[in-house]
Amino acid sequence: MTAPDTPERIAERAIRELMRVQPVEATIAGKGFYGVAVLTRLPIADGLPRCAIVKYMRDALCLAEERQALTRMRAHCPTLPLPRIYGATADGHASVMEYMPGEDADRIVFDDGALRDKAADEIAECLLTLHAARPTDRRYGTDDKRYDRWIDCYRDRALDMMSNIDKSHALQRLSHENFRVFVRALDAIDDILSCPPAHPSLLHGDYNLCNLRVDPRTGRVSGILDPMHSIWGDREADLFQLRQSGGAAWELLDRYRDRYGLSADFAAKDAMYAAFAEADHYGRCNMPQDEHLQSMIDALDAAL
Repeated sequence: MTAPDTPERIAERAIRELMRVQPVEATIAGKGFYGVAVLTRLPIADGLPRCAIVKYMRDALCLAEERQALTRMRAHCPTLPLPRIYGATADGHASVMEYMPGEDADRIVFDDGALRDKAADEIAECLLTLHAARPTDRRYGTDDKRYDRWIDCYRDRALDMMSNIDKSHALQRLSHENFRVFVRALDAIDDILSCPPAHPSLLHGDYNLCNLRVDPRTGRVSGILDPMHSIWGDREADLFQLRQSGGAAWELLDRYRDRYGLSADFAAKDAMYAAFAEADHYGRCNMPQDEHLQSMIDALDAAL
């Protein structure tokens, strides 16, 4: 009987395929909604890193987009701690990338308040650095599809997200009343996004404490991971994530606002960006609405 295909076995095969060595050890480093990260320890040899992360996803297209996003971010923001991509397996379901030291920021408990403030300040500064990047053509969107106006770009993205929201509604994971809030928001998108951003910014798409690595001894950000739907867009589309995964307690949005400011219509835009992104995520993961999603839908409803 063939042994079950575990994440560790997948990681070992990926290392053999791309690094041409047998890893000394492979252990699961983290599991998310869309994939698994496996930490591999490699034999000591010239030209090899001591460790590498193997990221496995069932959705090969999603993983390819992540590789593209990390490569773009590294090119435009060379000072940020972004992992280098060593390669992808032939089937596209696994990426081998640089191991970023530190600990997951959402799991760190700082006894020293000043050290936590230092980490929070640096998290805000890193996002500001990312948002300061500009596309050479000053247009919005992905590398494959570009737009002159942000509203046109986001309208198409909202319609894409609506397909998963509609699926949740059809499967009774999202109430009809809540579904109607999204329909109304699409009808009102011209009003909600009536004030365009000054320029396109490079977005991470999932910039929260779960996807950041921090050195708990120094408070320095040591890794920025897992971009999701990273595009050239309105920088404020990234900001609702600063309140997620414990970020509100770190006052991340306040620290960002104090450095850069927010637009006059931020509240309505933020409500739309947050509710659509989270409902899309719930639909992709086949999760029913809960209090967390409901709070975002309620905020969007109040903004309409």
